[in-house]
Amino acid sequence: MRFQQGREFDHVSTLPAEYEHLVEGINVTDYCVTYPGPNLLGYDPQTGEAWFQDYKEEFRGPLEEIERKFYLWAIVESDLAA
Repeated sequence: MRFQQGREFDHVSTLPAEYEHLVEGINVTDYCVTYPGPNLLGYDPQTGEAWFQDYKEEFRGPLEEIERKFYLWAIVESDLAA
């Protein structure tokens, strides 16, 4: 998936300014996975668990599963914003 090709694993202390508001929105304090956009997922490198939160629900699970859910969520969000 092209979305996954742009991912990078980062510590929140090293993120560019355009990602800061996203970190606060999903309660990430240590590591995350960033994507162009800017977009990001919370990430725990010890367990491989990733997460994101939409308006009412938090999604957690294995990185690739959560990436798929996030990608589909982002498509729907962009369609609604258009």
